[in-house]
Amino acid sequence: MKTLLFGALFSFFSLAVVALKQMVKKDVERSAFFGYGAHEQKYFRDGFLAGVCAYLLANGVPRDWV
Repeated sequence: MKTLLFGALFSFFSLAVVALKQMVKKDVERSAFFGYGAHEQKYFRDGFLAGVCAYLLANGVPRDWV
């Protein structure tokens, strides 16, 4: 049961990250969220994932995510 729950949670995280990446139209490698090296801002990713968790707890899984 735990494995299934974590698998579903990681699936939702993946879908959320893919949706966010589709919104970044240019310079993806230089963006704060998806960038590398000096462009990378880990706290942006952490905040985004915390927001996804908070959303899922408050609202459940959106229909367009499944």
